[in-house]
Amino acid sequence: MKIKLTERKIVLFIFILTVMVLLSPLALRYFSGNTTLMGTESYLHLKLASNPDVLFQPRFFTPYDLILFGLNSLIQSNVWALILSIALGIGTVLLFNNFLRKFDLTNEQRFFILVFLILSPAFIYAFVFANQYSLVVFLLILIANLLSVKGHLKYLTIPFLLFIPFFDVLTSLVTFGGLLIYWLLKKEKAVFYLGIGFLGLVVLIQILFPQPLTYEPILGHSFFEEFFSDLGGLKGLSLFHLFLAVVGLITTWKERKIYYFVYPTIIFLILFFAFVNENIVIYLNFILAFFAGQGLMWLWKRKWKLNFLKNLSILLILIGLVLSIGSYVTQISQSQPNDPTKESLLWLRDNSRPHEIVFSYQGKEFWIESIAERESFLDAYDQGYKNKLKIADDILYSRDLKLTTQLLEDNKIKYIWIDLEMVGGQVWKDEDEGLLFLFRNPRFKNIYNKKGVEIWEFN
Repeated sequence: MKIKLTERKIVLFIFILTVMVLLSPLALRYFSGNTTLMGTESYLHLKLASNPDVLFQPRFFTPYDLILFGLNSLIQSNVWALILSIALGIGTVLLFNNFLRKFDLTNEQRFFILVFLILSPAFIYAFVFANQYSLVVFLLILIANLLSVKGHLKYLTIPFLLFIPFFDVLTSLVTFGGLLIYWLLKKEKAVFYLGIGFLGLVVLIQILFPQPLTYEPILGHSFFEEFFSDLGGLKGLSLFHLFLAVVGLITTWKERKIYYFVYPTIIFLILFFAFVNENIVIYLNFILAFFAGQGLMWLWKRKWKLNFLKNLSILLILIGLVLSIGSYVTQISQSQPNDPTKESLLWLRDNSRPHEIVFSYQGKEFWIESIAERESFLDAYDQGYKNKLKIADDILYSRDLKLTTQLLEDNKIKYIWIDLEMVGGQVWKDEDEGLLFLFRNPRFKNIYNKKGVEIWEFN
């Protein structure tokens, strides 16, 4: 069976599919009554975009936050983060489609590759949660397209390459690796000079304005939990994608002279994910989508003795893929901050004074500052953040009443905000562990307890 697809049909379909997929978790979240942005990193970027004093510090500056800052300067709204992410997602898919046209692929192969990319958890994560990797991926695909043009027009990549070192070291490594692979394949002098210049720029930026390995917080889950979205990974891969990608890798083995650089790259990226940084899966996802599309096309075109069995197998794979993505979309639509979190923080905003300090576990400070509009004891952009983390550990885990109350007094902490994650193993495993044990003292008063979220007042 042959699918007849024109270029116009491909562009139209992937555009509609991208919009539907990226809007679906947002729509589910909105119709459930939750209008907050999803995830911790979304609020991290909102803080930078609304606070130029922090944004323009060299150790925090990124082009993504600069764009958000510019948009917020026009009209102050959290909606800009969603608009920017979706626009970059659409642009990335269209640019990737254009890039794939340079390969020896049929329209059908290209179509399935794009579908697998769009229906992948790592892609949805990158362009639904407000995070810098939406801009990074867009820029890298744009650079790849510009590199494929003829002659000295390749130097049009220079303005975009200049932005890359200001994100993080991971992004710079991926970019340099891509330039190196392209040069090894094409042996073009222009790309060689671009690579050398880019490496020099990265070193210079690291000396003058050191960038972190990764800009986003690492979740700290196990390898398998985070690598596979079906096991709960936020940025992971679908098992169905991985299965078809393996099929694609096996069936294209005869063309290994063309793809010889791909196999060590995949191994390197997986090892990097396991031992260094989980954000690498966002880049790995593009390679796996490429081979997943190849794998499905091989199954589609292969001659089976029983045609019914062939159609049933492909149908089951597609149903499994759709169900897997549907489950993932539902999962992230309910991600923190959820309704109980939002309600408690709004209550805190309405029942506390602006100058009073709120204490909670690291990563939750952005919700406190954005939704409750109150100062958080922990602040990732505070110069003394590392020292405060040590103090926070003492407060959370110590059962020494004198030590804990002294730390709370010294740091002028008035409220303690606790959610289900914290008492469910993120911080404590037992109900009488650390600070939970000290709550029995009359100096602590429970002023809010609803849907698993508690707020304690310290007197």
